[in-house]
Amino acid sequence: MGKKRKTKKITIGLLINQVDGGYQVPIFRSILKACEKRDCNLISYVGYAIDSELRVELFHNTIYYLINIDQLDGLLLLSGALANYTGIPAILNLIKPFRHKPIVSIGRELEDLPCVLVENKNGMKEAVNHLINIHGCRKIAFIRGPVENECAEDRFEAYKECLAENGIPFDPDRVFLGTFRPESGYAALKAFYDERKIKFDAIVSANDDMLQGVLQGMEERGKRIPNDCAIIGFDDIIEMRYKTPPVSTVLQPLEEQAQAATELLFDCIRGRKVKRKIILQSRFISRQSCGCFKPVIEDHEIFDPGIKLKSGDIQTVIMNQKAHIIRRLIDILKPFDERKTVYAEWFSRILDALIKDMNDTGSPEYMVRIVNEIFIRLIVEKHNNLELWQQAMYVLSSHILGLIKTNKQLKKATDIFMRVQILIGEMRERCSWYNRNVFVTNIWTLRDTIQSLIISFDLKKLMKEILNRMPLLNIRSCYISLYQGNVKPFTGNGWVVPAQSRLVMAYNRNGPIKLKSSESYFRTLNLLPKGIMDSEERLSLVVKPLFFWEEQIGFIIFEATSTEEMMYEILRDQISTTIKGAIMFDEQKKVKKKLESSNKELEVFAYKASHDLQEPLRMVSSFVQLLAKRYGDRLDKDANDFISFAVEGANRMRAMINALLEYSRVDTKGAPFIQFDSEDALRHVLSNLLIIIQERGAEITHESLPVIFGDKIQFIMLLQNLILNAIKFCPDKNPEIKIKCKKTRLYYHFSISDNGIGISGDFMNKLFMIFQRYHTNEKFPGTGIGLAICKRIVNRHGGRIWADSRNNSGATFHFTIPVEEGKVISAGE
Repeated sequence: MGKKRKTKKITIGLLINQVDGGYQVPIFRSILKACEKRDCNLISYVGYAIDSELRVELFHNTIYYLINIDQLDGLLLLSGALANYTGIPAILNLIKPFRHKPIVSIGRELEDLPCVLVENKNGMKEAVNHLINIHGCRKIAFIRGPVENECAEDRFEAYKECLAENGIPFDPDRVFLGTFRPESGYAALKAFYDERKIKFDAIVSANDDMLQGVLQGMEERGKRIPNDCAIIGFDDIIEMRYKTPPVSTVLQPLEEQAQAATELLFDCIRGRKVKRKIILQSRFISRQSCGCFKPVIEDHEIFDPGIKLKSGDIQTVIMNQKAHIIRRLIDILKPFDERKTVYAEWFSRILDALIKDMNDTGSPEYMVRIVNEIFIRLIVEKHNNLELWQQAMYVLSSHILGLIKTNKQLKKATDIFMRVQILIGEMRERCSWYNRNVFVTNIWTLRDTIQSLIISFDLKKLMKEILNRMPLLNIRSCYISLYQGNVKPFTGNGWVVPAQSRLVMAYNRNGPIKLKSSESYFRTLNLLPKGIMDSEERLSLVVKPLFFWEEQIGFIIFEATSTEEMMYEILRDQISTTIKGAIMFDEQKKVKKKLESSNKELEVFAYKASHDLQEPLRMVSSFVQLLAKRYGDRLDKDANDFISFAVEGANRMRAMINALLEYSRVDTKGAPFIQFDSEDALRHVLSNLLIIIQERGAEITHESLPVIFGDKIQFIMLLQNLILNAIKFCPDKNPEIKIKCKKTRLYYHFSISDNGIGISGDFMNKLFMIFQRYHTNEKFPGTGIGLAICKRIVNRHGGRIWADSRNNSGATFHFTIPVEEGKVISAGE
């Protein structure tokens, strides 16, 4: 019998804007669970909303252009969030190349595509009516979502309809157009209070994220919720449950929506006939922020109303009504289908334990133990419905206790349920502390990781450091790839990514993956080299872009889990920055190497010039002078002038060659840095220039100069060039030169001032460039290299040099030498 052929796993693609947002997390986790249950692959392409108002978010969206539809059997679109700032055409344009494959839309109706929607108006109307009819609010402000978002507009229409139905006039001043972001909620509160100065007794927001900004603004103003203003949101993101006070909101059945969409896509892939549209209902949940301080327990009658109950006969009631009781308790939890069987078994054990406790004559603990075991499992499996479990136990206790008539039975049952509620409270608190400790541990680990990445400038060392850090961050698998080419800029048709990429780091549950250099190159749209992508293990991947400012670098792939969503974006951002730093560092090393090579060539050229060129110049000069000496009396004045010009030109060329040689050797032939007295260096300069100083009647004064660290010979050369310039460019009067030095925390600031002709502002930018001359050689002889040499000497010492001047008012040359050995002083310092 031959081997059984393995069936290829179904692979689903998910286009989603973020996986760490309060709205997106439950959807993402639900899709993960559904794919795990079906044993299919999931590739999540994580960008941001299309046509986002923030330019940086648009650079996340290159990831949508990495979709290789040949790898996918179907596509899920979180279109409701992707289209926050755009209309239907932009979404349709994005998925146009994929329309031949099954596609299911979540949150937005897209032409004839199957979709799973949430009816927004009913939940919002329930919330606004609650404020009006229960809390007596009449001046209700509303924060809208983007007008391009159909769901946001439905919520706004529901608000207006509620006002009209209750006879409340619509006031446009009480409406603020938001963006679904926290900052727009903050801006709305500022507009209401500070700009429009309107009165309001409640704020309703089109989503919970904008309420985050409202809460911040209320706290800054010292406003109390709900005393000064009631607030209600929309979405029921998990953060709202744990605010102070807990926030009333409209619940979207996000997990149910995601599961329904995933199942719909599976049916489409199998060719089954499906509903084109599934609509789920939203519902209002009241908490303390609207003024409701009594915990909301839905009215669930757990006993079958068609059967007459005998008071006090608890065991018989439970045994006869067990199936009905379990169904009603499960209704409170609203679990996915796959959890209903598990929950039914758990509630059966709880009811059996309750009967056992009621029959036990001692101190009963059976039910407490079962509940403890169940809650430990819930916490370990990271279920977020502990609050609903607590409500289910409250409903069970209230109905059971309502049947008991004898004091003895009532006391015993009350004691049992009291112990259970205390245990549940302890377990929730323990869970909260556990989550907090995990969060703090992850933050510290992440901080250490970021610090270690920041100092990694070598790309190979950086990849090795990332490999070492992945297990500490509980990242099971991670792959980093760099584009082999440039991403074309954003156009009306989207982004065009390079055809090839290179995998520079690969890590999975088994540890680092080593690939030969030739194997690390792959077709970009394949996401990973063939050997990895074709693994028989189920894949759940999160694909995110790597970019720095507007420069696209590549992409990073994480193995998706339901607990590390926030980590993905933090790591993506930090790894992008450090990779860019490593690339720049590598480029700098290459430039430095080229520069060193160029300097060596320049030095060789200068050496050749000093030997090979100077000999012909000496010969020309000698023979021309010999010509003048022998035949000068036979030549006319013009001929003697020509000879003089030739000698002068040869001498000038020799001086320029010597200066060029000197310039080339500043870095390569400089002496080691030592401690020396700069005032002693100045004395050497004044001694060297003694004759010209006396001839010109120059007056040179100086303050006390410090001991510095550097090349003493080059420092003498620097001072000598600057003082000679000061003397030379003071032709019509006695030069007056003042030398000063001021010490700061970082450097010594030297200045050399003169009373000469000054420098035009137009020439300042060229002043220290090689071969740049401000005057003709006839007026002020020179090579045009002296100040370039000065700059190179100062640069070698880690300082900077500049000048300031006005025509005919003298000039001052400044330069700095660092106080600390080896320190480089930037222009800003």
